[in-house]
Amino acid sequence: MNIENVNRVIMMQKLVNFQIDTKGQADIELANDLENMCDSLTSEEIDELIRRYEFDQEGELELMAQWDA
Repeated sequence: MNIENVNRVIMMQKLVNFQIDTKGQADIELANDLENMCDSLTSEEIDELIRRYEFDQEGELELMAQWDA
């Protein structure tokens, strides 16, 4: 498994999200590159990406719960 591909997808997704948050839209070329990169991931890389996403979501929920307390 190439962990670098997973890291690159995460970085690109964060950049797309940032562009959407700040400009209201993402650069079409960047969005297309992200889509192509996601399409090229192996099943093992996809599993790792999902594992990281779920871990980040759990951490975010715990952090939000602390602020609600």
